[in-house]
Formats: sequence, C-alpha cells, structure tokens
Amino acid sequence: MTTLFLLQNDYAFIQYISFENHIEQNKKTYYEVLMDGQKHRGTKQERIDLWLIFFLESLKTLTEKLEQKYEVFKTKGGYLNDRQKLIKDFISENQPIKVSDLAKQFPEIGMSALKKDLQYLRDEQVLTMIGKGKGTVYQLNEKV
Repeated sequence: MTTLFLLQNDYAFIQYISFENHIEQNKKTYYEVLMDGQKHRGTKQERIDLWLIFFLESLKTLTEKLEQKYEVFKTKGGYLNDRQKLIKDFISENQPIKVSDLAKQFPEIGMSALKKDLQYLRDEQVLTMIGKGKGTVYQLNEKV
C-alpha cells in the first residue's frame, strides 16, 4: 500500500527501490513501532510518531541507496547492447554519419531499430545529432 500511495502522489522514484524489502530486513523494528502506534488507536493518547520516524528514515535510507546506485551508473555510463556498440564503433571510425550510412553498413538491422538505437545513444549522451530531417548527421561526443 505504501508503494501505491507514493506512486499516486508522484514519488516516482519508489518504483526503482523496494520498500517491501526494506521492511522485511527491518521487520522487528517495523512491527515494534507499528504496535506501539496502535496501542491507543482512536484515543487521545494515540501516537504514531515512532512509526512516522521509522517510515521517513526508511525513505531517506532508500533514496540514499538509489542515489548511490545512480552515481555508480553515471560513472560507468549507460548499458549498451552489442548492436549499439557496433553502431557506436562504426560512427567512431566514420563520423559524421547519416542514418542511411548505418542502414547500408548494417542491412540486417531494421530502420526502426537503428533509429531507436540512435535515440538511446543520444539520451545516454554518447552521440550528438546535428541538423534535422534527411540532412541529419551523428557524431560521437568528445568525452566518449
């Protein structure tokens, strides 16, 4: 329910971490604060502060883990499949290139797959697109 609630309230990062796994790993503490919060449920003595602190600290821990994973991902760069590596290598040796150059070099790769791979390589900042339409050319970014 927690994951659903967070997603419904635009906390999209929750889909990349496992709140349930975190609860499982800390279930003793979780159940202690949950039972403590339910002792006086519905009365003036009701207190959920310990559960709320557990919940917020859990979110903090999970977001920190996600940030660490992202940092590793950023330093290593995105994942390229074998086809994308072929395209990258071809561009490196023949830049700037057009989509038609790729289509001639790799007739076994469909045009839509080539365009998707080029888009992915641009999103990962491996390539730069110059121009529009049929005059568009691609070249590797210098840092790659």
